[in-house]
Amino acid sequence: MSRRKVLATSKDEELTYIECSSRTQQNVKTVFDAAIKDMKSMYLKYVQEESISAYVNEFSWDLKYTGGAQMILRVCLDFERGGEALTWHGLRENIYNLPISLLVTHNSLLASLMKSAWSKTNITTDESALLAFKSSITSDPYDFLANWSVSSSPCGWIGVTCNVGHGRVHSLNLSDMGLIGTISPHLGNMSFLVELDLSYNNFQGHLPKELVQLRRLKLLNLSSNEFAGEVPTWIGDLHALQHLNLRNNSLSGIIPLSVSNLSRLETLDWNFNLIEGKIPYEIGRLKSLKILRIAGNKLSGIIPNAISNLSSLELLSLPYNSLSRMSLFLYNSLSLP
Repeated sequence: MSRRKVLATSKDEELTYIECSSRTQQNVKTVFDAAIKDMKSMYLKYVQEESISAYVNEFSWDLKYTGGAQMILRVCLDFERGGEALTWHGLRENIYNLPISLLVTHNSLLASLMKSAWSKTNITTDESALLAFKSSITSDPYDFLANWSVSSSPCGWIGVTCNVGHGRVHSLNLSDMGLIGTISPHLGNMSFLVELDLSYNNFQGHLPKELVQLRRLKLLNLSSNEFAGEVPTWIGDLHALQHLNLRNNSLSGIIPLSVSNLSRLETLDWNFNLIEGKIPYEIGRLKSLKILRIAGNKLSGIIPNAISNLSSLELLSLPYNSLSRMSLFLYNSLSLP
């Protein structure tokens, strides 16, 4: 089998074909050929956009079939001008349809292809989740979500931002769009989501438990909506959270003890809800907390001295509750600016 090292020199030149060679049964090559038969053009601009090295070397896959035999299919990319070309887009879409698992990579090309294909495969998960979310919206008076369609990439949709590295949806910001509806539980499938901001809309209903799957979430802002029901205990399982804003809703129940698990939390704003009961002693575990706002609720009892353990605290807002005065110890312990 020939091995070619190719240097791409111009963004206008094309990668024109894929050479497949196999030392194993013919059916291996047949399966591979069938998976890429619809490819039409492979442009170098995609190579550059994916930050792939200009040098294209041999790379290998380990093919495993139902018979249990392990076979290696070696594929070389060659570079020529003109002629028929294969589709880069098709390769990215079909690479995971091949019966392969990665064995060896000799350069950055395959790794980039695999990463790109992984992103392509999983961006469809994000797309499905976002379209399900759109279907749960009963009113979009300003047509902000008009371009949310399968005819375009989710990364270009209003309010959607994708990570330039892995290509997945990183942020969903639909703040102040006048939207009415509920939160679709399918949002929980957006596993790379870091920021979710639905503030200043008219979302209603309970917070779906599926949101607990957003393990990378750092910012959750659902303020100024019409959410109801108890503050869910699963909030405490979003361990990456840094900013949690649920103010101006109709959330009820008590402050769940699980909130104390949010060791990275810097902002907790639950102002003006219907939360009752006592401020739990465990809230003193939030060593990173800078802002604590739970004014305008139905809290009662004493203000726990444990708040003095919040060494990073810069702002404390507790008025418009039925709380007892803080102890002299707590008053003297707090050194808020």
